[in-house]
Amino acid sequence: ATGFETFSVLDDTEGTFFSVSQDLDVEEAGAQKRTSLLCSLLCSLVRETPDMVCAVCAHDDEAVVAEPPPPAAKKRQPVRDKALSLLAKHDRTEQQMRESLARSGYGEEEVQGTIDFLKEYGYIDDEAYAGKYLRELIRKGRGRWRIRGDMLRHGLESEVVEETLRNGYPREEELALARAAAGKAARSLPEGTPPHERARRVSQKLSAQGFDYDVISNAIDTLSLIE
Repeated sequence: ATGFETFSVLDDTEGTFFSVSQDLDVEEAGAQKRTSLLCSLLCSLVRETPDMVCAVCAHDDEAVVAEPPPPAAKKRQPVRDKALSLLAKHDRTEQQMRESLARSGYGEEEVQGTIDFLKEYGYIDDEAYAGKYLRELIRKGRGRWRIRGDMLRHGLESEVVEETLRNGYPREEELALARAAAGKAARSLPEGTPPHERARRVSQKLSAQGFDYDVISNAIDTLSLIE
């Protein structure tokens, strides 16, 4: 025959019992078997309910409800390996590398030691980075004012930025780029645009590309956009 058995679970924090019901074959289940089934049922429930213990096991002071093991801590990559993996994606300035390693949880001393290693073996070279980045921005038609800001935002020191601009971006080259950009912007305007409106809109375009006021004025005067 099949019986309907009711079991209890003890809330260890409040000292109260909760009832749990389970269908069991009473005739086939002897006392020991029923106790084992009861314990298995209640322990499985307890594992899903914090601060509760199985009423069957509670009489034993040594009884402890099994808990799942904590997740294994993720092994952290050695700091030098992390730095080299970052450089494999793209070049970085010293400041960019320092910030990336700090965000990854490495301490100040190990970060500094890694920075020294990278600089010693030429993996990080802010002067070389600045020169390469300058040529990239010049190809995009950027003016000196915008290039300076972009370089500083990449973590390059102001002395490195100014020296790179002085040696790698002559004023004549910037003027030539500005004139070419002004001519292109002027040709894109509708025919019949008044001269002052043409000059204003071309000036806005050049300013967005990072050219300063003197360079823009020179470019507009050269193209005679105001006449």
